[in-house]
Amino acid sequence: MAVFAGTPLYGPSLRYAGPASLVWGWVEVSFFTWFVGLALAEICSSFPATGSLYFWAAHMAGPRWGPFASWCCAWLETIGIISETGAQAYSAAQALQMIILLSTGTNKGGGYFAPRRVFLAIYMGLIIMWAILNTFALNLIALLDLISIWWQVVVFYYVLLQFGIATQEVHCRSSEDHVY
Repeated sequence: MAVFAGTPLYGPSLRYAGPASLVWGWVEVSFFTWFVGLALAEICSSFPATGSLYFWAAHMAGPRWGPFASWCCAWLETIGIISETGAQAYSAAQALQMIILLSTGTNKGGGYFAPRRVFLAIYMGLIIMWAILNTFALNLIALLDLISIWWQVVVFYYVLLQFGIATQEVHCRSSEDHVY
């Protein structure tokens, strides 16, 4: 998940499970994601084709169940894309709401915390903007993808550097047992 859209997810994880959930959850998910990638690479090398997911499902299910497998695959992918778009827009709207709050003060310092209708407008605006971009501006999307990749790398190392600086300046630190 992208840094910008994933940032709102850190709060509940830290609040309810502690930093160990972030560290070990990331390690565990990354480990098992490799197996998904390896399986997809094996299938792709065996059946190279355009429209791969549907073709793979039909080819592996056989002539009798192939159309049904393709249909199930298509609907599961459609539901997944719709859910992912909504989740990303919600997280991005939360991040924008926090940026506005911190730019105008804090929650306790009289900053602007958007009411639900404004939050919903931000959320819907993001979805509409993404729909327009994905429909009419594919070259721009390619450029934004490239910028996003470098942004993710730079922000990751910046945050890593800030953690190192912040932990040296703070006198009370959590124990290793709490963190790991």
